[in-house]
Amino acid sequence: MAEDSNYPDRRRFLAGVGGLAGAVTLAPAARAAEDGLSFPGEDPEIRIVFQVNRDDSEYYGQLLFSMGEILRQLDNQAQLVAVGFGPGLGLLLKEPPETVSTNHSDRIESLMAYDVSFRACRNTMEAMEVADEDLLDGIEPVPAGVLEMAQLQQEGYSYVAW
Repeated sequence: MAEDSNYPDRRRFLAGVGGLAGAVTLAPAARAAEDGLSFPGEDPEIRIVFQVNRDDSEYYGQLLFSMGEILRQLDNQAQLVAVGFGPGLGLLLKEPPETVSTNHSDRIESLMAYDVSFRACRNTMEAMEVADEDLLDGIEPVPAGVLEMAQLQQEGYSYVAW
């Protein structure tokens, strides 16, 4: 193989291009650090607790859509909690009533992947004879749904109900 006298120049050029590409790639991350942006779960811009107390398919769809839309609009920088009690507990069951579609359960699973928390009222569970294992995976039972919402509001969560 013949030696190319331009070899060192090409090497310097490629190294420079590589360095420039790295700088361009890292610049948004550096700006994000300067702007104080955070990762999901770290100091969210907004905290919301959603009341889930009705058994209605359209209601469930609107609620789950709104939660996803908040995450999209805020680049996942939101801490969301849905508290199910009374007739709304059906949304959180492995074997739900007819008003809960497979789509609703899939959306819950998807939202949970973005650290959205779903909580079930233990008082309602006892009244409806629902055991912990009857809840969708990842649903957290709490002693009383209404009390949970009040405590979250004291911690700075905004309250949303339809």
